[in-house]
Amino acid sequence: MTGDNTNASISKPTTSRNTKPTKPTATKPNTTKPSAYTPAKHHQPVKHLVDVRRIDPSQARKWQRWVEKGEAVRLARGIYIPAGLWREIGQQPNAAEIQAQAFIVAEYLRYSHRIPAVVAGKSAAFLHGLPLEKFGPPETVELASPKRSLMGRNGRSERHLATPGQGQRAVLIPTEFGEIWTSGLLDTCHDLGLRHTLDDAVIATEAALHTEKITWNAWRTWRAWQDGMRDPGATLTATPETAPIRHGAQRARTAARLITRFSESPRESQLKIRFWEHGLPAPFQQVNILNEGGWAIGRVDMFFDVGLAVEYDGREKYGSTAPAIERALLKERQRENDIQARGITLLRVTAETYLSGRAIEQVSEHFHALAARPTRPPCTLWSGGALAWS
Repeated sequence: MTGDNTNASISKPTTSRNTKPTKPTATKPNTTKPSAYTPAKHHQPVKHLVDVRRIDPSQARKWQRWVEKGEAVRLARGIYIPAGLWREIGQQPNAAEIQAQAFIVAEYLRYSHRIPAVVAGKSAAFLHGLPLEKFGPPETVELASPKRSLMGRNGRSERHLATPGQGQRAVLIPTEFGEIWTSGLLDTCHDLGLRHTLDDAVIATEAALHTEKITWNAWRTWRAWQDGMRDPGATLTATPETAPIRHGAQRARTAARLITRFSESPRESQLKIRFWEHGLPAPFQQVNILNEGGWAIGRVDMFFDVGLAVEYDGREKYGSTAPAIERALLKERQRENDIQARGITLLRVTAETYLSGRAIEQVSEHFHALAARPTRPPCTLWSGGALAWS
C-alpha cells in the first residue's frame, strides 16, 4: 500500500502485512558529490503510509473514520498508517527507531506536496545513523526548504521548516517506508551547531569522523567555506570578518573548536565539553603511556600533562559473559597498576558519576592538586595523542 499511487483503490486497512520491517542496510552517504535536490513532486515512492490528499476524497474520509474506530493511526495531518501494521512495528526489537522514521517520513510527506522540502537538523542526523544527546519519538521533526520557512504544530510535536544555510545539499536516505531526501552529512553537522546544543553538534560530528562517514579534510574544508560564506554565490575568498552574522554562528564556531577526530564514543565527546565548560585546559586524547624502555603499557582516553589520566568505562567494555568480564577486569587492573606505578593518577568515569556531576568535580580537584606540584611526569612516559580542542 502506498500513499503516492493516486489511481490505486484504497481498501480497509488490514491487521498484518506481507513483510516485516527490518533495519535498513547502512549505506555510506556520498559527502563529496551530493545529489542535486529534486523538487517535491518527484519524491520517491513511500511504502506503508497513506497520504489522503493524493487519493479520492471519499476514500480519504474513510481513513478518518478508521482512526476514530481504532483501525488506523494518524502520524501527521493527512498521513495515516493501518493500526495493525503500527502494532506490528511496535513489537519489533528496534520499534522506537522504526516509529521515529515513520513520524519523520509522515511530516516530510505532509509538507513536500506544497513546497520543496528536505529533512534537516536532528532528524537528518538520526536518519544518517549519528548519535545525539537525546532523540526519540515523538521528537521535533525538522525540515528545510530553499523557498520559505514555516512553523506548524499538530498537537503532538512542533514541526519546524527552517531556512537552509545557503542552500541545502540533499542525499536520498533509505527508511522502512521508502527513500526520502535528507540534508547531506556536512550540512547536517553544521546545522546541529547552528540550531542545537554543543553536545548534539560535537557528538554527531565526531561520530561521523570516527566512523569515516566524513573525512577530517572534508570537514575542515567545509568549515572554512562556511566561515567565509556571504551569500550562495560567494567564494572562499570571503573572510569571517566580512561574512554576515547568522543566528547560532557563535555556537557553531565553538562546536567547531571542540570537534576532533579522536573521540571514540559519544561520552568521550561529552566529557571534553564538560572539561571545557569547567575551565580546564585541553587534555590530550588517545595517549599511550610508556614504560622505562619506551614500550606502550596502555592507552588512555584523555591525559592532562600534569600527570592525570581519565578514562570512561562503558557498559559494553568488559564483554557480556561472566568469564569475559573477569578476564577483562583482571587485565584492566594490571594495566591500571602499571600506569599508576609511573606516578600517573588514573580516574575512571562511569555513566553514574558522569550524570551526577561527581566525575567532573573529581577531575577538576585532582587536576588542580597535581598542577600545584613542583614537578610533572617526564615527557618520556607518554606519547601520541592530540589536543581535545583548539
